[in-house]
Amino acid sequence: MYIMINVKKKIINTAKENLSNPAVIICNHQSFLDILSVIMLHPKIVLLTNDWVWNSPFFGAVVKMADYYPVTAGVEGSVDLLADRVKQGYSIVIFPEGTRSPDGNIKRFHKGAFCSQKIKLDILPLVIHGTGNTMTKNDFLLKDGSITLKFLPRISPTNVSFGTTYSERAKKIGNHFRKEFLLLSKKIEEPLYFKDQLLSSYIYKGPVLEWYTKFKIRNENYYQIFHEILPKNGKIFRHWVWLRHDGSCFIIPHHNDKYSV
Repeated sequence: MYIMINVKKKIINTAKENLSNPAVIICNHQSFLDILSVIMLHPKIVLLTNDWVWNSPFFGAVVKMADYYPVTAGVEGSVDLLADRVKQGYSIVIFPEGTRSPDGNIKRFHKGAFCSQKIKLDILPLVIHGTGNTMTKNDFLLKDGSITLKFLPRISPTNVSFGTTYSERAKKIGNHFRKEFLLLSKKIEEPLYFKDQLLSSYIYKGPVLEWYTKFKIRNENYYQIFHEILPKNGKIFRHWVWLRHDGSCFIIPHHNDKYSV
């Protein structure tokens, strides 16, 4: 992870979590960089993988040698196998969505991911931001960007505020996770964050336009002013503007063009 010098890494750990006590670490899933981001945190981590990772020509040999477990038959079948690792101080990493999200939005958490509570471990939510933009699903190009990992407070097995059954905990912890991810996204996703994505849209449109775009967005402070003055929610209407020879103009609304913000 750290030899990727074009990708900035940041870990938010206000609770000073050091994984000295084993936990079930649940993470959102956007990219296979999530796997590398999580296992770099601590040497004693066991990952529950899907078939794609288990059979991957890039990751397969590594995850098998590290004694990670495939969950083809469901998480329930792996609980007994993991109990011994937990006794040795290992934490378990699970991606409750089951697969990578193509657009970054957190999908439904599967209840099977919470069956590991049979081992009586704390649930440790870990919010991952930026991996989907750095390496998008089905795209093997590593782009410039930043990755942020944020530890949330642990949820003990006796904490009934998130429900008592697997289904209840999956739903309520999933909602809690989405709220925290949204708060983190709002804090990080300022206009400057999208600079590289904007510039990449002009790479193959001619060197003059590409150079002008770089100069323009830098001169406009990456359009930060529009980010500050435009409402977060609403409708954007496009208008046609005609200029007359005498310098006057008139505006015609294009009511068919409505864009949600």
